[in-house]
Amino acid sequence: MRELREYPVFVPVGDHHIAAIVTIPESDPRGVVVFTTGGGGAPRSQRFRLWTKAARELALQGIASVRMEYPGVGDSTGIGRIGLGWSKLPVDDVIEVARFAMSVVGTDQLGLCGNCAGARSSIRAADSLPECRSLALFWLKPLASVDRGTRKGSRRAHQVVRRLPAPIKGVLAKAYWKGQSRAGHGVGVAETLRKAADGRDLLLIETKSDLAGEIPAVMDELQGTSNGNRVAFHRFESTSMQAFQSPAEQEITVSMVTEWFDASFSKGRATDEAGMESSRSAARGSR
Repeated sequence: MRELREYPVFVPVGDHHIAAIVTIPESDPRGVVVFTTGGGGAPRSQRFRLWTKAARELALQGIASVRMEYPGVGDSTGIGRIGLGWSKLPVDDVIEVARFAMSVVGTDQLGLCGNCAGARSSIRAADSLPECRSLALFWLKPLASVDRGTRKGSRRAHQVVRRLPAPIKGVLAKAYWKGQSRAGHGVGVAETLRKAADGRDLLLIETKSDLAGEIPAVMDELQGTSNGNRVAFHRFESTSMQAFQSPAEQEITVSMVTEWFDASFSKGRATDEAGMESSRSAARGSR
């Protein structure tokens, strides 16, 4: 007996189409998760096929999913963009794919999962998706410029920042968020994370990068003041999370995503604390 089904789809959004793969369990889905990627052109499967593995694990738990690409990436039409800063995120694409996914799988229980630009897109898309009850975000990375890595000067600037002392990196990260918020995007780190955790579960994964700025402090605050929703914050020791280079971190990532959404979509919103603790222990063991 088959335990899951997968279908390639093209979701119309404006003047382009988003390519995606819908994964559906054999039983009626109790929720659906939208997987997004970073802004560097990763395909819908994510690097090392992480989202493919996570989607299939979720299907075994009775949860459907859709892993999507961005315009101009993979099989999607439209114009591709590299970097995807706060003002240029494909938020409309995430919203339309999420609505399409809920419609075709027959559920209004939604989760959003992504890394870097995908994490940012998910946070902003959640504002227009009241069905979203859970977020799993990786490497939100507040000190990312719109076009970092696309021009020689940007690459050089990034290399300089990496060599700066930790306190200076923290100041730069805070200044970045403040500047973005003043520009009218409403993305001050504290306000953004508080809003993301308002009425939904929030799992945030960061590395030991100093560029995380005030994210750890804000997440500590949210964990202590959550109002009936789960809030969890984890940090991996390595700084390669943006590329998911470590096989151990790949395995932990898939496990944490599966357990997080399994608990979010459980009857009565029960929390699988034992499962999450096993992931935390594995994370500690990989350091």
